[in-house]
Amino acid sequence: MIKKWICSFVTLILLLNEIPIFSNAAFNEGYPTSGYKISAPSYMQTLEVNVSGRTDATPKVVWTQTDKQIWTATFADGVVETPNVGKGWDALPKSKETAEKIDMTVYVPDSMRDTADNKYKREYIRNLGIADMNWIRADSYSKVDAKPDFKVGEITANIKVITGNLQEYNSKPQYSTQPNGDPKFNAHYWIPMDVTFQGTIVEKKQIRVLESAALNINDTKDMIAQVRTLEYSMSDWNDKWTTVTTATEWQSSDPSVATIDANGKVTAKKRERQRLARHGKNSLMSLRQQLLLQ
Repeated sequence: MIKKWICSFVTLILLLNEIPIFSNAAFNEGYPTSGYKISAPSYMQTLEVNVSGRTDATPKVVWTQTDKQIWTATFADGVVETPNVGKGWDALPKSKETAEKIDMTVYVPDSMRDTADNKYKREYIRNLGIADMNWIRADSYSKVDAKPDFKVGEITANIKVITGNLQEYNSKPQYSTQPNGDPKFNAHYWIPMDVTFQGTIVEKKQIRVLESAALNINDTKDMIAQVRTLEYSMSDWNDKWTTVTTATEWQSSDPSVATIDANGKVTAKKRERQRLARHGKNSLMSLRQQLLLQ
């Protein structure tokens, strides 16, 4: 008897949202319905979810009194000087504008949330940056611009303020004594701001079909579909594959060439070489893999 062979890619549609054990296990409130992007369908797909969180940031300007009737404020790019106003215990720096480039990383909140209110620890968040900043009114400083100077997505901000004797210091500890016996102080002026941070968390999924087969006409073969997830909190893939064969909707794009039932059983129908597509999806992600029968 002459054997007849079939070579075909069989379409597989995988409904991940029906399999909660591996679909959105890391998303306690479910996948968000907005604020995300997904890579093109493939055997592996990447989900990138936008997250945000706000906090009150309180950087400060510290003026240090010297023996020469001046005060200095030291920043990363240099030292600013201003004259002394008053004497003895009443001494203060004369109000002056300063500008400082601040790394806002230290103010990032411990956790951030997506649009579905899922909560993520800071350590798992990528692409941290500033989303928005606003002054919080306080007597300890005077703003120079309507808003702090920042660029969305960057983590540094240029803070321009006026501090000194026309503002109210938050603390003024004595740190030494001048040659004439007068005290020397550090004057601290807080700069409270309302800051919203943004970032992303990333989840990846892979799908595989364990069986490919050489089939005679009317022969059958059981296919096994598996999925694994690289959750946002994982540093590397593990080998924990979840079998989803019976929870999968299998389809052949040309049943005259090959059929596949709900349990993944493929039946060869006729001799023909044909390329077919396959995709699997949930409410967000759509996995694709080609399955070769020959």
